[in-house]
Amino acid sequence: MRPGTSWRLFVLLAAPAAWGVAVGCSSFSGEASPVATPDEAGTETSVLPVEAGEASPPVARFCKTGDASTALFCADFDDGPVTTGWQNPFMNGGTFGTTPSDRSPPNALLATVDTFPLLPDLDAGSDSGDAGGGSDNTPYGVAILSTSLGRGVANGASLEFDIRLDELPTGDDGGVVGGQLAALRLDSDARAVSLSFFQGVFFFVVRDPSLTGGASSIPVGVPTTPGWFHVRMVTAFDGSGAGLYLNGIPVAGTDKGIHSPSVGLLLDIGPSATATHGKARIAYDNVTVTLL
Repeated sequence: MRPGTSWRLFVLLAAPAAWGVAVGCSSFSGEASPVATPDEAGTETSVLPVEAGEASPPVARFCKTGDASTALFCADFDDGPVTTGWQNPFMNGGTFGTTPSDRSPPNALLATVDTFPLLPDLDAGSDSGDAGGGSDNTPYGVAILSTSLGRGVANGASLEFDIRLDELPTGDDGGVVGGQLAALRLDSDARAVSLSFFQGVFFFVVRDPSLTGGASSIPVGVPTTPGWFHVRMVTAFDGSGAGLYLNGIPVAGTDKGIHSPSVGLLLDIGPSATATHGKARIAYDNVTVTLL
């Protein structure tokens, strides 16, 4: 599979208009109450003040401290290029950069989508990267970091990250606006939990066509004030449930999860959106995946 193919299939499937399922909410089966609080999530080890003229002690890297140091995957974007550790960076009208972060100094990822060109025709057998339009000829802006994660025996997984929504496309030309901000997937594109948006509404999406009902799309309210907030998405691997937490508070749950006993995990971070006006500028920091 070429880089970019997997995210494309998933994000086009993830538009709420195409889900065609009833919105519902129930508790996540077997999920313990989160221990993170809004003030604790994503913070660094405290640094004591120093006297004038003394060198400041180094700030501990997020990925080298606490639970993050033993996570299946961790990225704090403070060591080299922001693409370090990611196997498949993919851009279509987008860029990757850094932005200052007080969640994990000094840097966070800034993923920006400036334009919305036609999708490259990734299935046409060409590696040129030229926009071939794809099967649906959809203008789509993408700035996604994607990587494959091995997985041993586990009951489920948790994806956590800090996020700052600097700007989202508005679609003020009357077009449809929808896309994805983050996803944790199995090695089938159709099985995933994700944080997505559509026409100004945010959704927690759980999709596994192998299960009865196939999917849940639950509208959620994200913080509207400027600044960072913490996201945690959890899913069981037996199809029994999934949940979403914002700043440590459970905001969405479903008795549908994703089901597979042994396949590896795939992680996507970054905005993808259908729009022809507006811009996506999203900051991410302290991305971790933990097995449960």
